[in-house]
Amino acid sequence: MKTSDQILLDNLRTKYLKKTIIRLKDKPAVFIEADIVSRKYTYLRRNRSIVLIPESSGVYVFYSQRTHTPVYVGESNNLKKRLSKHCRISGKSVFKSRWVTTWLGVPSSTKDVVSFIHSRMYFKFITMPFGRKEIETDLQSLWKLSNPKFVDKDIF
Repeated sequence: MKTSDQILLDNLRTKYLKKTIIRLKDKPAVFIEADIVSRKYTYLRRNRSIVLIPESSGVYVFYSQRTHTPVYVGESNNLKKRLSKHCRISGKSVFKSRWVTTWLGVPSSTKDVVSFIHSRMYFKFITMPFGRKEIETDLQSLWKLSNPKFVDKDIF
């Protein structure tokens, strides 16, 4: 049996999750444009305006460009560093090595993985000072993103 404090916490978490989903939905999509030769990339909105990613904590979601389905949820103490790690031409990240390569079956060369991310995905992010891990877990559970067998490869 749950205590009144546990019930209150559950209610707050549910309410906060709903607000987070609404905030994410209202955020404009961010696309990645990269120059493989110069190894530089830029974050752009659909209207081609440049997006600056804050160095603050928050939650981010990658979506399929074709179906607009959420495909990956993450959280970070520093959104700028984490998203840079996922989107840059070189280097590894759990997102690139485990999710894109293993779950989606994209060839494991860094160039292929990054090209796939840049051409078939976009992301949205929101800053939040606390509760990031709980929101990440709740979104993964809600969208069934924590298990590769639930990822539909046809969404790309």
